[in-house]
Amino acid sequence: MSFLKSYIQSFKDILNFFKFRKDIKNEFYLRDSKFNRYNLKTNWIGDVVYVQIDCSEEDLMKANYDSEEMIFKKIQPIVEYLSQELNWGDYLNPQIANFVDEDNNPSLSYGVLFIFYPIYGSRIKVLFDVLFSMCVVSAGLVYSVLKCLV
Repeated sequence: MSFLKSYIQSFKDILNFFKFRKDIKNEFYLRDSKFNRYNLKTNWIGDVVYVQIDCSEEDLMKANYDSEEMIFKKIQPIVEYLSQELNWGDYLNPQIANFVDEDNNPSLSYGVLFIFYPIYGSRIKVLFDVLFSMCVVSAGLVYSVLKCLV
């Protein structure tokens, strides 16, 4: 019974992933959307939304030289948009990375990733469930075709 419940939950995650991709794509194609105003982008798979945040020395001084506080203030409207307006807060995991220059000195540019993670299982488990479903459907189709031919 737990296998069936786990399989159903993974299937819900897969459906939510495709709904997430559709929502993000719709927002991308709307010229006046906040997605475009915030200069958000997505990768080709559609599971990562990212943005580059450029800060100035003045921004850093306003935050008392606390770069984390500065970044959190700058991404707060983006987080509210993704989590409250588009309702994807449960599935998105933000990650922040500082860019470095050619001498490995930290710069004032940051990359912020919002990665879609399934709630009920890991990415590997969801992939396994998709492959298992495809095998079951393929076996059913082959059986039906062979039964019709015989």
